[in-house]
Amino acid sequence: MKIQNPFLYPVIVLAMAGATFASARTQAQEPTIATHTAADGAPAAEVVPVTTSSPDARHDYELALLYHEDLLFVDKGLVSLRKAVKADPRFALGHATLAYFTTDPLEERREYALAQKYMANASPDERLLIRWMDGAKNGGLVPAIAALKDLLAKYPN
Repeated sequence: MKIQNPFLYPVIVLAMAGATFASARTQAQEPTIATHTAADGAPAAEVVPVTTSSPDARHDYELALLYHEDLLFVDKGLVSLRKAVKADPRFALGHATLAYFTTDPLEERREYALAQKYMANASPDERLLIRWMDGAKNGGLVPAIAALKDLLAKYPN
């Protein structure tokens, strides 16, 4: 391929590399989720606990975070979050995370209401995370910053 404008060469190479990388990612199987456990099998102390009664909900929640945050598959992340809250309808952190990530205002309000309803089922640290997500997205910045500050004190890494 002869390039007329030599300044376009880096753009073409990057575009071709990006297309190759994207097709390789879409052909891959479901990604592996890194588990955060201590040597004795208990949850690691450096990770905010995820309180759910359903192993499927936990798996779908962790998969959603991997899709949404690490792989940038936003839609797949939202699908996995919806599966997580369907598997455990009382999963407060799942509802709050779905409300935080969704772009649908009706879904956001409904999911935040469900997160508030089931907040008693969540651990104290999950409650802080839910308060941060709610405040950060909905304009309650002072309580959100206070919750995040408390979380960072407990989980500095």
